[in-house]
Amino acid sequence: HALDIFVRGAMAESWGIALVPLVLYALLKYLSNPNRKIGVFLSLTLFALTITHNITTLIAVPIFLLFGLWGIIKYKPPIKSIRQTLLYCLLGVALSGFFTLPLTFEKNLIQTQFFTADYFDFHAHFASVRQLFVNQNWGYGPSKFGVDDDLSFYFGLVQTIVLFLSPIVFFIKRKNPYAKLFLAFSFLSLSFLFLTHNKSVYLWEHLPLISIAQFPWRFLGPAGLFSSLMLGTVFEIFFAENFLKSRIIIGAVLLLVILNFRFFAFEKYFYWIDDSQKLSGELLALQARAAILDYLPVSSSKIPIDPAPTSPIITSGRVSTNYFDKRSNYFSSEFDVYTDTAIVQFPVMHFPGWKYYVNRQPSIVTPTYSTDFGLPSFNLTRGHHLIQAFFEDTPVRRFGNYLSILSLGIIIYLSLNEKSKK
Repeated sequence: HALDIFVRGAMAESWGIALVPLVLYALLKYLSNPNRKIGVFLSLTLFALTITHNITTLIAVPIFLLFGLWGIIKYKPPIKSIRQTLLYCLLGVALSGFFTLPLTFEKNLIQTQFFTADYFDFHAHFASVRQLFVNQNWGYGPSKFGVDDDLSFYFGLVQTIVLFLSPIVFFIKRKNPYAKLFLAFSFLSLSFLFLTHNKSVYLWEHLPLISIAQFPWRFLGPAGLFSSLMLGTVFEIFFAENFLKSRIIIGAVLLLVILNFRFFAFEKYFYWIDDSQKLSGELLALQARAAILDYLPVSSSKIPIDPAPTSPIITSGRVSTNYFDKRSNYFSSEFDVYTDTAIVQFPVMHFPGWKYYVNRQPSIVTPTYSTDFGLPSFNLTRGHHLIQAFFEDTPVRRFGNYLSILSLGIIIYLSLNEKSKK
């Protein structure tokens, strides 16, 4: 968590990692004691995770399936409860339809090849055994090619000791009811650690979707989750008395906070920069360039390196621009053309959903698009012209919106109507 927040600035990923155990809690809680409130809670936590961080959600799906299977074996719920569990999970996913449906069915509208190329190629970001279990250096630099990283991939002293002693602990306490669970958590923690190491490259090259994770060390997240569960079962195995166990757990948590508190700090402070400076000029352009490859439309054949012009571009003819109103989902401009013909180009990349209108005509106009950045161009004749563009929903986006609204209505109904039996 300290690494994601204070070093990488990956806020969405840190929230996703925090939400995964919450979904697991709701899932097992419902399988052990099915009731509507927990079911709704399961839907809402799954919805929160789904819209928070795509990669964490993909990594978590196998974990949810594994825990769901374990919960079914342990609690032996009736078939009806298992079916309702699936329905509550589907309800949570459906609630995120406004986000997940375009993400799934319209990803072909952006240039996804940048997600796993160059710096984001997983081959360059494996962690070594020394980085995982020995090197405790804490740095604020980026992940580099090879093993000379400034990032810390350290698994943790206590976690490492317990992990490597887990076979011995299991052998000594094999009759304890928590012993098998402890061994399972240890094995799963070690398995995810294995995925961070270059010996797992065969899996990375052949498993579908795993390359989207980009950085193998991302699997330190689920490894940390299972290590915490592993340590939790240690308390259940060795401390049977509840009063003593609670005291020891509180002490362990306080010690954990004290030992790691120094990592939850910024590297430096920029007291001389305020919001107006950060959100203007070159500082704003720098932030824009940092994320531009994440969602570059297929209409663009080049990567922009400069901010877009602040007004329409006159590519031919003599034209005066009266105004240019540009927003996130709308732009318009009026022109006076003084030559027989003129071509006007707008500094907005084309993306499916833009609808263009000229001189308030009811019919949609199809402009031509530049080959460099997919900017719409209009051929105008002499006179006065008004051009408007509205960004509207595609059928997929519209269906996703309706699905989310319907799901929200169902969740509100389930939450408020306690007397309903269906």
